[in-house]
Amino acid sequence: MGKAGRLLLILNLIRARKNLSAKDLARECGVSERTIYRDINAISEANIPIYYDNGYKYLTNAFLPPLNLSLDENLALYMGLNSEDVNSQAALKSAGKTALAKIESLLPETIRDDYFEIRTHIETHNKQKEKG
Repeated sequence: MGKAGRLLLILNLIRARKNLSAKDLARECGVSERTIYRDINAISEANIPIYYDNGYKYLTNAFLPPLNLSLDENLALYMGLNSEDVNSQAALKSAGKTALAKIESLLPETIRDDYFEIRTHIETHNKQKEKG
């Protein structure tokens, strides 16, 4: 993972979990604590409001886009939400459909066409598989 990806991962971890230390972040990112300190500096220099108070925190009224998923990450979510495990339970099937609609509504234009093209290919392949 490159530095930009790691910085986004750090931001998402801080947004999702409470009281993460540099040691926790280093373990999650697979880098040294010293690298985390440098990354925290880079994030702060970009005027992204994170601070330390018994763990790193993100200033909640600050703005960051809600999702920054890659094409592969979106496809993985699509496949997971359409898996047999999810579709075999009525409540999960319904929740999976609404979650997928929310995710797809936020797809950036840069990957939207590719995502739907690959999704259509997956659906066609699955239908052919079902027919035998």
